[in-house]
Amino acid sequence: MGTQKAIAKHMIKQGGDYILALKGNQNVRLFLEAEIKKTDSTAIDDRYQDVNKGHGRIETRACFVSAQVDWLNQKEQ
Repeated sequence: MGTQKAIAKHMIKQGGDYILALKGNQNVRLFLEAEIKKTDSTAIDDRYQDVNKGHGRIETRACFVSAQVDWLNQKEQ
């Protein structure tokens, strides 16, 4: 929701910051998994993990923040 390019461009043009959430991007997932395993990674700027128990299961959600996108082919988009 709200990850359309036009919305992000408009927010940046107005001087705001914009964080895009990605779901299912294989290249980003592989990059982050490799960086998370490194003890000295400088690519991970921040991280958060939440563990909940509900609906008969334990759910773990993790969020990782990285501004390192120089390797990403679609970085200009």
